[in-house]
Amino acid sequence: MSQVIHAGIYYGQDSLKTELCVKGKEMMYDLCDRYSIPYMNCGKWIVAQDPQQMGELQKVFDHAQSIGVPIRYVSPEEARRREPDVRAEAGVLESPTTGIIDSHSYMTFLQGAFEDL
Repeated sequence: MSQVIHAGIYYGQDSLKTELCVKGKEMMYDLCDRYSIPYMNCGKWIVAQDPQQMGELQKVFDHAQSIGVPIRYVSPEEARRREPDVRAEAGVLESPTTGIIDSHSYMTFLQGAFEDL
């Protein structure tokens, strides 16, 4: 288990993987809140170092917007203020709904839920 709660921004617009990520992340956050499973909705940065990579960021941005997933560009000033050690020469894209979950706590919850059946 990767421990990542994926936003669904990298897969085809009509793919099952996108649909499951978009719906599943909300379900996962709800489950974690309901059963006190530790997680962090920490977001994720995708950084570009040159114009070619910036073009790829734009594709990710456009795709995320087309499927209704929150996404935004981070200004160079904000990037330096929030993460001064991150090198992003061309730009930063932020996926604010990406998160991480404590997989051990989640597995313990699933085990208990299964045993209660």
